[in-house]
Amino acid sequence: MRMDAGEKLLTWKEARVDHAASLYHCHPGETLTLFTRVSISEPDLKFRLQVSVPAGMELLDYKTLNQPAGTIPAIAQGNGTCYLIWDEKREPLSSTRFEYQAKVRVLVASEDKTLESRAVLTFDGFDAGQICEEELVAIHVQAKSKLLKYLPSIYEDDELMGRFLMLFESFLAPLDSQIKGQADYLDPFLAPVEFIPWLASWTDMKIDEELPPENKRSLLKVSASLLRARGTRKALKEYLEIYTGGKAEIREHFSQNFQLGKDAKLGQDIALGMDNVPQTFTVKLYLPPLPEELDEDERSRQMLNYERKMRAIIEAEKPIHTGYKLLIQTGPRA
Repeated sequence: MRMDAGEKLLTWKEARVDHAASLYHCHPGETLTLFTRVSISEPDLKFRLQVSVPAGMELLDYKTLNQPAGTIPAIAQGNGTCYLIWDEKREPLSSTRFEYQAKVRVLVASEDKTLESRAVLTFDGFDAGQICEEELVAIHVQAKSKLLKYLPSIYEDDELMGRFLMLFESFLAPLDSQIKGQADYLDPFLAPVEFIPWLASWTDMKIDEELPPENKRSLLKVSASLLRARGTRKALKEYLEIYTGGKAEIREHFSQNFQLGKDAKLGQDIALGMDNVPQTFTVKLYLPPLPEELDEDERSRQMLNYERKMRAIIEAEKPIHTGYKLLIQTGPRA
């Protein structure tokens, strides 16, 4: 492309057009909306946006979402296609993002077809007709209902019956889509966040509502394996690390403290130190540091709340006959 001396050369990083439709598979008579958004890097760039409404569709309405009410497009016709043309030539432009909508209706069709709508973006300073950015959406139009194949062949050529059954097909389409996507509701990383606590209840896991979504999903992913290994050091360590995003160390105590006396004997039942009590364990948690802007009272409140939650998890996951000691450290490990 050629530019006059001193004019700025625009690149795709400085200008972008996005074009989408509310429906990509529809029947004759249905209405849909074409959405177009223009993003530019500088507010003083002038541009022209042209959105095509293809033959086979009827323009019903249009609007500009975030511009003054006076922004009205020019409408042109050519080869059965309708063109909406917005010229943004105000000086200077007040925004770097512009959004437009066009409401259209799909006309009656005798056979299945694909209709294409194109959004074309051009700028002042380019050669006439030079396209800077463009995007196309393809919309499939189904002329007859697929339900006709379940009826006698005499109805194949009945236009009224074909259009009548489309009503039921439109009603059933959302249900069919939900059924086809049912497996996504069982996927830890695809299920809606509000669905996760219910899925976790299948494996007797309680999900804290205050956890970040990624932690919830990670816990759900391993909930079955944690249930199988429940009561073991490995399962408790993995649970605590996913929950906190930190590191956990668990030390089990099997022996008594060594005490001098006539019955003192070295062996598997005796251990050096003062913290050895049989059937107990010590949990050391190394957590990410708290935000520096918190005052001492808020830090204390959060740590007490965190300790309460950690103890609830440990109580639920440990063997019922064991005791434990919990130590929590924030920031880097010493």
